[in-house]
Order: sequence, then structure tokens, then C-alpha cells
Amino acid sequence: MDAPKISVVICTRNRGASLALTVASLSQTPPWLGWELVVIDNASDDDTQDRLRSIEADYPAPVRSLIEPKIGLSKARNRALREAHGEIVLFLDDDVSCEKGVVEAHLNAFKDPHVVATGGRIVPSLPEDTPQWFRDEVYSNSGGPTARYDFGDEPGEVGIDIRPLPIGAHFGIRRGVARERGGFDESLGWGLSSIPGEETRLMDQIRAGGGRILYVPDAIVHHRIPAERVTFAYFDQWFERLGRFEALRSGRPVGRARLKGIGQAAYRYGKWRLRLLLERDPGRRIKYYRRLARARGRWLELTIARTRDVDS
Repeated sequence: MDAPKISVVICTRNRGASLALTVASLSQTPPWLGWELVVIDNASDDDTQDRLRSIEADYPAPVRSLIEPKIGLSKARNRALREAHGEIVLFLDDDVSCEKGVVEAHLNAFKDPHVVATGGRIVPSLPEDTPQWFRDEVYSNSGGPTARYDFGDEPGEVGIDIRPLPIGAHFGIRRGVARERGGFDESLGWGLSSIPGEETRLMDQIRAGGGRILYVPDAIVHHRIPAERVTFAYFDQWFERLGRFEALRSGRPVGRARLKGIGQAAYRYGKWRLRLLLERDPGRRIKYYRRLARARGRWLELTIARTRDVDS
């Protein structure tokens, strides 16, 4: 059998039922595209393996399940870069449902040899009882706790037509380029680390090297958002972690620059805290929550030495 052109990778931990929905949505992908499904099981102790064994025989592509015992999304993604057979790796989260044509759309984008990464469209699927003010907040921003990445029907190049980098829930990358850049930073990422952004850091490095990154609007996934993520508390937690990553992304300053950064973060925190205390409209409050939490995260990262639990 020829090596697959593209490896579709799903990293998962203890989400067997959700993973099964994602895998089923991919089953409409025709085998003649030349693809494989690789599931990196990050030390699950639920029924993940049983579910995967039940679909292997009738699935339209080879299915490989690899157990990564070291917990952490970045560790699982790096395992995928080592083990995938395809030149291209398409990463999907285990809580998305794919529309028809996702794999083919990414493959078409990579026909240009200068394209090194792709970002597919991510449409949040919110609980039916989600308030309108929350929906308005989600659909007026990219990224965030719902991982929305939707810039319409026209393709574009990141950094030229579109500013935000691809989102971790749905992106493609040339495996060789990713490995040349050192893979994913294992001090970041969900799991043992509380700070996201490992895919953003890798994309920063790739773009700095001159590679093209494309937005692929025909590759559409629906991100299933549970009710517990549609809360002020979850937004607050998520954006604090984003603020910490933003401080790391720009490099931790020293001396006067560090003191200036701490002062700016403290000022922004106080500003948005005051506005939050005075505001009663939930739509405005969640915007203030987002800004306040990011400022708090920046302040924390600049003032407290973060211990990184990274295995050697």
C-alpha cells in the first residue's frame, strides 16, 4: 500500500463518546484521497480503545490508535508528528463534526508547494438555550473558548488577507516543516500545562521562515460546545490563560521593561474591573470579563515565576 498523502490526527483523552462522533463524521471521506486516521490516545481510561476497535474493519481509511502515556496535548501532537505516515498532518479536536470535503479541501490547498500550513473554518455549535448576548459575543470574535475561525467563503492568506493564525481545533501542517521547527512546545498546551498556544508558537516560527499559511473556507467543522463553557466563569479562566500566553509570546521582559509591563497590566486590570463592577448588561459584562482576565493573566506571567512541569 502506498504511503498516505495526508494523516488526519485526533488527540484525545477520556472522551470516547465525543471522539466517536468526530470519527463518524470523517467516514464520508473517500478512500481514494489517500488518507489515514491516526488517533493519539493520551492515556485514556474510558472506552476509547473499544470504540476505535469497533470501527476499524469498515472504515474507509486505515485506522491507527497510538497510546501516548505522557499526559499533555503538546506531547500527543509531537507523537503524531513522529508517527504519522503522511507528508501532511491535519489536526482535528475530538469534539468537532466535519462537513463533507474537509480532507480534500486541505489537500487542494497544499498543492502549492509554498503552503506550509492551513486553517480550516470552525463554526461553534452552541447549546440551544445559549442567550443571544452570548451568541453575539462569540460571533463577533475569532478564537476564544469556542475556537471560532470563520472569515467567510473566500480563501485568503494569513498575514495578508487574514490576521489571526489558524486555531488548534482544525489546522493542517507539513509534517517535515513542523519537525524542522522543533514541533510543539511541550511547556504549553492543555493537559499538564494550564497555558494554551503551542500551535500558535509553532505557526509563528513557520511564518517567520517565509512559509505561506492559508485560510481554507471549504474545510468546515462544527465545534460542539458544552453548556459548562457558556459561562462567565469559563470565559474568565480561558482568557486569563490566554493573557499568560500573550506575555510569553512577546518574551518575558527584564528590568524597567518588566516593571513597565507589570504597571500596564495592573492599570488595564483595574480599568476593566471598575467597568465590570458598574455594568449590569450581560453582553457588555462578558466583553469586560475577557479584557480583565487577559490583563490579569499578563500580570501573573510577568510577576510570578511559572514552574513548568516538563518531562525530560
